Amino acid sequence: MIAMIVTSVIAATVLSVTLSSRRLLRKDQQRSQVNQDLRLGLDLLGVDIRQAGERLPADFPALEIVDGASGAPDTLIIRRNLLDQVLPVCKKITKDTSTDQVRISKVTVPPDVPPKGCGPVADDDADGWPENLEPWRDYRDGNGGVVKAYVFNPVKHWGEFFLFDGDGSNTQYIHKADTGNWLHTYRVTQQCRVYIIQERRYELNGDVLELVLDEDAGTTQRLLHGVTDFQIQAVMSDGSVTDALNVADEWGDLAALKVTLTAESEETGQPMTREVSARFFPRNVLSL
Repeated sequence: MIAMIVTSVIAATVLSVTLSSRRLLRKDQQRSQVNQDLRLGLDLLGVDIRQAGERLPADFPALEIVDGASGAPDTLIIRRNLLDQVLPVCKKITKDTSTDQVRISKVTVPPDVPPKGCGPVADDDADGWPENLEPWRDYRDGNGGVVKAYVFNPVKHWGEFFLFDGDGSNTQYIHKADTGNWLHTYRVTQQCRVYIIQERRYELNGDVLELVLDEDAGTTQRLLHGVTDFQIQAVMSDGSVTDALNVADEWGDLAALKVTLTAESEETGQPMTREVSARFFPRNVLSL
């Protein structure tokens, strides 16, 4: 009887230690997996942040932080220019109209002087296409014939995407395929410009970190599950820190973006919350 009791006590102790060790192992594995997932998410964000603002001037909103209200998750918008050639807006575009041409040149009769950037552009290779419009035509042709362009007003700090499906070499215009109305007004005197940009929007949908390209919900990519919070702070060159970066803020004053991801897991039956942060520098600030 004594031997049986001692054996039972020893067995119970060994079982308790074994189960406890297994729980600790599973918890450690869970912690490692959550940390690994968060680090992967930060790595993806870091690549985009470092490339933000490529071929863009300081007055174009290359980076935008939409601060979540009352501690809600933030939204991060990252933009870069895909072409070296930026086209001027040389004829007023009026809000709530469906004008289908964006004029990029304005021919005037002396002694009139065209607005800045709107004079006829030379055709250096004599192929019938102005040097600024030819790369746009080639890019469009190489991407299925219809691509998204972005018109921007640097004075009012607003802009919008539109579908670009054609161009004219003689009258120098690009054609807007959309039948919908323009959302804003773009005046020649405000030095409005047209870009081929890529916009990447990171936002939290439920517990999933998602990436949306060029404001097109059909391009949504689900990057990371189990995320409970997504916070971004802009660290400025003067050492100040802000929770929001608006379209009117010049991103050239940035020293870094601090990104914090928080995740929660309950695989072991107990909730586990992990938080990982990192700072990233948008290196194109150096070219401004």
